[in-house]
Amino acid sequence: MLVVLVAMTLSCSAAFAWEIFPSLGEERSGTSVMTFLKIVPGARAAAMAGAYTATATDVFALYHNPAGIAFNDKDSFGFSYRQWVVDFKHSFFGVTKHIDDANVLGAFLITLGTDSFEITDEYHPLGTGEMFDYSDFAAGLTYAIRLTDYFSFGINFKYAQENLGDIKMRAGMLDLGTLYQTDYFGTRFAIDVSNFGGRIKPDGDYQYKTVSGEWLTKDYQSFSSPTVFKISAAFDPIATENNKVTWVTQLNHPTDNAENIALGAEYSYQEMFFLRGGYLINSTVENFSAGAGIKFNIDRFEGAFDFAYTNMKDLGGTNIFSIVIGY
Repeated sequence: MLVVLVAMTLSCSAAFAWEIFPSLGEERSGTSVMTFLKIVPGARAAAMAGAYTATATDVFALYHNPAGIAFNDKDSFGFSYRQWVVDFKHSFFGVTKHIDDANVLGAFLITLGTDSFEITDEYHPLGTGEMFDYSDFAAGLTYAIRLTDYFSFGINFKYAQENLGDIKMRAGMLDLGTLYQTDYFGTRFAIDVSNFGGRIKPDGDYQYKTVSGEWLTKDYQSFSSPTVFKISAAFDPIATENNKVTWVTQLNHPTDNAENIALGAEYSYQEMFFLRGGYLINSTVENFSAGAGIKFNIDRFEGAFDFAYTNMKDLGGTNIFSIVIGY
């Protein structure tokens, strides 16, 4: 009964948020940098609209909630690739390794980039002959500990860099996560703070010309990190030998935009075949998503292959696939 009440409360909160959120937070849009860190990796998570903080225990928990890897008994590695909008390519690589039954280490790499293209201006509409490059990456180390049979804590130490032509920005950030699991209908609760750090600005300085013709040197303006606070709850209303349904509700509070709520659901047959769907409430860019997956076993290796589609409204849709191997 408690689980039903929790689910109803979160669902009602989502409906209430639909009414009040559009008037809140939009004035913060565009106030942070390195927003590539908010692109969701992992096809399972993407198919559920990013509602993954309370259910993440695979290698993609390195991104979604570092506490989750402490609830996975296997060492693992994983990879995801996403064809992002306007020919951008987003990739995630991750690996986890147990120190003992309670302590787990991890490492990951996130990249976002596009092919080089020729610079144009008002005098050279067909190109100046110079090339322009854009690329982002973040690398991190993770430590997670399972403090009890039901509770774990995790932390990421992350370095991120954004390259826009000759302009570079660098920053160190932290991710902090907790995960609490129960035996009652598989109920899980999670809290995660991602991309927590100081203000960021490009390296060096720049020159500009005043109205009087004088050249002056000025430092670049600094911007905030793309910090996101997430609180999530999940439970399994159906869990039989052959069929299982998981429902997840997640509140996302970014520092640079309005709050939104992600709703996700997953159906599995014999824990081998999976169908998933999700919806992001109050997002100006994304709305619905869907996907599927399959698990397989080869000797001592346990793997999963997943695929997802996310609708990006006016920007079209994006596809993502991922693979995870546990051993």
